[in-house]
Amino acid sequence: MNCKQGDIAVIVESGSGNEGKIVQCMELLQNITFFDKFGVETCGPAWVISMPLPDWAGELGHVIHDRQLRPIRDNPGADETLTWCDVPSKVTA
Repeated sequence: MNCKQGDIAVIVESGSGNEGKIVQCMELLQNITFFDKFGVETCGPAWVISMPLPDWAGELGHVIHDRQLRPIRDNPGADETLTWCDVPSKVTA
């Protein structure tokens, strides 16, 4: 999970041009099924968000996958991404 209830988050992935928009995560939906414009089905946790956004078909909706969001938090400390992803290794040329 990227977000927690009440988090302010930025959309980092969108098939409809919503990248960079800021939303608030209002309510967690455990297992939601979406179909994209190619008919591909994706499932997983999603959030009811604070404002309607257009989807790929131009329809307004209030639900977005957790994987499409990154929380914006004001607390200091390490990025929580490190709890599920390895620390990047240093690259030398």
